[in-house]
Amino acid sequence: MKEGVLALDDTLLPKTGRNMPGAGRFWDANSRSYVHAQCLVTSHYADLEEDYPVSFRQYFKHGSRGAYKGFGSKVDLAMEWILWTIARAWASPLRTMSSTLGISPGGLPGT
Repeated sequence: MKEGVLALDDTLLPKTGRNMPGAGRFWDANSRSYVHAQCLVTSHYADLEEDYPVSFRQYFKHGSRGAYKGFGSKVDLAMEWILWTIARAWASPLRTMSSTLGISPGGLPGT
């Protein structure tokens, strides 16, 4: 089995429309200010031979337009992907990192 990495990150998509589902006030670390945007949490697999996107999901702040029952934080979304990836043995041993999501290498049991 290959040794690979599942990289997780959140990306802001600046918006001007106030009625767009999930659009709201988010902290942008690059500009060091709040911006009106939508937020995507993404995952990407990479090893020494190949790399490709795995999945993405829009993050909705609790109570925002478009938020649904079963709301989860960005870390909850990331953990779903990590467990899904482990179950399919895509990356072993699995190492994850994302400074924004607060998940660091070795941050999970068994890594």
